[in-house]
Amino acid sequence: MNTKKFSLFTIGIMLLGLIIFAIPTIIIDPYFHYHAPLKNLEYPINNQRYQNDGMLKHFSYDAMIIGTSMTLNFKPDEFDKLFDVNSLHVSFLGGSYKEIGDNMMTGLKYNPDIKIILRGLDLSHLDDDKDYLKGEKSSYPTYLYDANIFNDIEYLWNKEVFDKTFEVFEHTKKVRESSYVEKEEMPVYGKEIVLESFDRIAPSGAIVEFTEEDKERVLANIRQNVTSAAEKYPDVTFYYFWTPYSICYWDEICLGGKVDYMLEAETVAIEEMLKYENIRLFSFADNFDLVCNLDNYCDQGHYSPHINSKILEWIRNGEYELTAENYKAHIADRKDFYKQYDYDAIYK
Repeated sequence: MNTKKFSLFTIGIMLLGLIIFAIPTIIIDPYFHYHAPLKNLEYPINNQRYQNDGMLKHFSYDAMIIGTSMTLNFKPDEFDKLFDVNSLHVSFLGGSYKEIGDNMMTGLKYNPDIKIILRGLDLSHLDDDKDYLKGEKSSYPTYLYDANIFNDIEYLWNKEVFDKTFEVFEHTKKVRESSYVEKEEMPVYGKEIVLESFDRIAPSGAIVEFTEEDKERVLANIRQNVTSAAEKYPDVTFYYFWTPYSICYWDEICLGGKVDYMLEAETVAIEEMLKYENIRLFSFADNFDLVCNLDNYCDQGHYSPHINSKILEWIRNGEYELTAENYKAHIADRKDFYKQYDYDAIYK
């Protein structure tokens, strides 16, 4: 065999090897990049930022539950029963308004059947820059999210993804075994756990002013990542709610001199969202029995699954809804409460 033939033979073998390596990923598609799950297989849903995009594009649903880890404990079957829908549940731990807004828009773009979206809004990210993304952009799997077929090489010839294809077979086998019960490690909730999860900060002694620049930043964040979807999809009902942080979160806000700042930022966002008829906005932060009972929490912000269930019931019944008529009183009541609360009593 001469050199030219040998080179062509070698290249052919290498190309064949690459094709064979890619076939399991294309067929099984553990991150749903090309298609929905195969009907005869059970896929583990355990890698949010790698699987959510494919789920939003290829799964069948007419409603969506989306947000940060504050939405993680929602039970889609409860939501489906209360709202008479078939929902998709996608969460992004620590996600910014932009990340969640972009993914919400992906679902709306690829699924014209969507009629309801339930989204949690986190106060802690309200004054982020409108384009802020969690972590380094270089670590984000953009090759799964964009429309560039050429960077799919990062998916098709990726050993970690290749291994994931075989995890699907292992998971399928476990699920089909009658003795198999999937066990999810759940956080422990209660006052003692909450107080162990953080160190109380020292009082700053200063009051943080909410400036015009802050206002414009909040408005840009809300307009780009929250209300733009309602404007573009007027036939979809958007159920937005402020995720109810515990009294310990508000203790830290008070010690940092930011109560007025946070409530003014929230007011700006509320007023912007209330301009849209297809946005229904809820806040449970004036349910002081909820936020002051640390047995409902595992840290300053994350509440237990039974609170998620209550949130679904409250929203379905129209309780704690913010309107043009009541939002100012809602903010005023909370300001009075948070400023006068005996926070030291929490730690006794």
